[in-house]
Amino acid sequence: MAERGVSAPAGAAGLWDEAAPLTELVAALSNLPPCQVTAAPVFMALGQQPQLTLRVLREHSALLHAHLETAQAQSGAVRRVIIACQEIPPIPLPLLPLGF
Repeated sequence: MAERGVSAPAGAAGLWDEAAPLTELVAALSNLPPCQVTAAPVFMALGQQPQLTLRVLREHSALLHAHLETAQAQSGAVRRVIIACQEIPPIPLPLLPLGF
């Protein structure tokens, strides 16, 4: 954490060492490029509809089918991130107030 100008409080140096995997995760997430919204055409077409009716969905079915694979890939990526985050062991955070 020293690279960001944050140092461990007195007596907590051992806790900072245990946070190394979390620090690596934060660094990796910080280095990701900005997300590109590949489903923007779907949002543009359906987001302007006052109601999302079956008729509207049928009118845009070709557009929805064209972006189905992208949506499934993004869903899978989100699922993998959730699973990876659930595997991170809990780290005691003595600097947070109780009940935070």
